[in-house]
Amino acid sequence: MFLLSSDSAKTTPAAGFESLPSPSFFSMANAYDMTGPVEILQLRHSPDKENNFFTLFENNISGVYYASFSPLEEVSDLIPPDHTSLQSMTYLHSHEYYEFMFLIDGEIYQNIEHFRHYYPAGGCCLVDPHVLHAEEYATACRVLFFKISQSFMQQILAFPRYFPSENNTAYHRLLDYIQSERHFTDFIPANGYEWIQHHIHNIFERMICELSAPSDNISLKLACYASQLMMELFDPVKFSNTPLTSEHQRNQNLFNRIRNYMLTSDRKITRADLEAYFNYSGDTLYKTIKNFTGLSIHDYSSYICMKKAADLLISSDENINDIAESVGFRNFTQFYREFKKFYHVTPREYRLAYASYRQKDS
Repeated sequence: MFLLSSDSAKTTPAAGFESLPSPSFFSMANAYDMTGPVEILQLRHSPDKENNFFTLFENNISGVYYASFSPLEEVSDLIPPDHTSLQSMTYLHSHEYYEFMFLIDGEIYQNIEHFRHYYPAGGCCLVDPHVLHAEEYATACRVLFFKISQSFMQQILAFPRYFPSENNTAYHRLLDYIQSERHFTDFIPANGYEWIQHHIHNIFERMICELSAPSDNISLKLACYASQLMMELFDPVKFSNTPLTSEHQRNQNLFNRIRNYMLTSDRKITRADLEAYFNYSGDTLYKTIKNFTGLSIHDYSSYICMKKAADLLISSDENINDIAESVGFRNFTQFYREFKKFYHVTPREYRLAYASYRQKDS
């Protein structure tokens, strides 16, 4: 098992570990599953090895699992010849649970709905259910993913709080976040990485030990550890939810303006549209969008249109062709092709899958 506070990780399975199934899902799946109320997945990326090797340890209610693999080997037949880099093959995915991502060491970019966020060691973010995102692995790093089901999250929040000390700022910040329309939040540690090692890592060590050797009151212990973790993260003295200021703040402001312009338009925005509206050169606009999303102007504009279409597919009974027209597509074949490019299913399959989930959830 990985030791969170050590400089190096053991990458050989311990006795009693089971091998994970073929992990091609890691890069290609549109939605991940989880077993039980919580899971912890530890990942080590080793780019110095051939084909960018990954090592995984997963702790859940069913036991402890281990896998070591190269994603390029797993999905090489599915990747176009000119898209063989690791970042190119990291597809946006979503899942039905809350996911905390902690960077143990190294550095990583988290691409959340085509908005890239940088995290150094000690960085953390929380991604909500059904939010499209992807981790970009370019350097050596170790990452811990803490998954918590929606039902378990609600049970923790609904647990009675009898003492005045429990009615604190961190608890109310957590409630405000869960009840808000935000899709993710960053946690920037105020006390440095050493404090993270001694406090946050310790909570995960306890959860990992409990999942590895369940006690007779494991559910209560996991609820306590998860609650303690969230109280630490939402404590404004210990963590800030405002990302670190970038030296390119002006570029970020420009990108935010571009994004808002695209979101409020009733058609697909082109490079010429942006040049005319913002009075910037096409090269500047291209570089700005590419830096924050990893996409070209054409692809990011298409993504914005597809995101609008996806929202309409699940919030209305409107005909799919009418939805295509409402987001600026009169060529329905092109609309279907663009939608599948970003969501990996057809618009009809997307609508049916959401309806099936809602029926199961009710």
